[in-house]
Amino acid sequence: MATKPTTAATTVRVLYAGSVPGPGPTPEDIETRDDHLSVDQRCAFDDALDAVERGAVDCIVASHAEAGFDGVAFLETVRLDRPDLPVVLVPSTGDGATARRAVAADATAFVPATDDDATEAVVGALTEATESGDEAGGMPVSDLTPVSERRLKERVLDEAPIGITISDATRPDQPIVYANGSFEAITGYPPSDVMGRNHRFLQGPETDRETVDELAADIEAEQATRTVLRNYRRDGTPFWNQVDITPIRDDGGEVTHYVGFQTDVTERKRAKEQLETERETFDRLLDRIEGLLNDVTEALVRASNRSEIERAVTERFGSGDEYATAWLARYDAADRELSVTEWAGRDRVAEPTIPLAGDQPAGRAALDADSAAHRREH
Repeated sequence: MATKPTTAATTVRVLYAGSVPGPGPTPEDIETRDDHLSVDQRCAFDDALDAVERGAVDCIVASHAEAGFDGVAFLETVRLDRPDLPVVLVPSTGDGATARRAVAADATAFVPATDDDATEAVVGALTEATESGDEAGGMPVSDLTPVSERRLKERVLDEAPIGITISDATRPDQPIVYANGSFEAITGYPPSDVMGRNHRFLQGPETDRETVDELAADIEAEQATRTVLRNYRRDGTPFWNQVDITPIRDDGGEVTHYVGFQTDVTERKRAKEQLETERETFDRLLDRIEGLLNDVTEALVRASNRSEIERAVTERFGSGDEYATAWLARYDAADRELSVTEWAGRDRVAEPTIPLAGDQPAGRAALDADSAAHRREH
């Protein structure tokens, strides 16, 4: 049996579960926006759950943060005994994984704290969930009419910050029967253009067929799945789409629909590929350096005098593919110049001597080293 409010008929008892997520909204913000709402904040999970179990609340605002209060877990716990109690989830950020869990746990509304006016959205969801159902006054919030309940759930989907589609699993080719605004923002396709179509229309020439086959196999097996696909927007531009698919079952356990969550991860994918390319380049460089060090060490062991060492080292650096030319020079402090003693490679050394005061990089480097040495001496 639904619990009636114990306060005035126009007052709705709101439980604020958890700490305020980032910019808000705060309990004070909610009460200020609507004086019919009386907010009691419980930051501890057990304290908030105890208030629900005692029937001391008419609806809930549950905060959620990755390193703080787990509002989704609280929502899931509440749903075990109170499937009809309105719960508005307010996460610190509107990431796709949190949104998917919120929808699966039947959140009344999903309002990221980073929204431009999160307070207004939260108050609007609470007001709609507790609107009066008769002339006598406040309707118990757990007695929402089917129309109100459906409208609230539709709002959760419509306002979610990630693309959401619903496909009918009972019809041939599992056509799309719903697409939200974020799906249009990501793909460029308005809902009117995707109704009745299979998600394959997002695929294109660079979509990996093996990944598509694996995704289809998971759907055929009626299991939740996640993958990243190369998809195409309405204007033809490609993007990387992280696709999460969850089957929805009826009371008999039969899959009736599939909910798809789409997240544009192009920038994340590009950054990952760039990091992998840089890592491969670094690994190749280390391999070349290791090879050079081994060869130079061997030359040092075999050489019997300095001239042989200089010749062997120069030939090793100048004969490979890494460098066009290699040369060694000796520094003449009196004449302030470099005298080339050995060279090897494709390009002959044009000048046997290099003045320190010239525009040659080697000369400037030697001059800087000489100046630094003098400064240390003084």
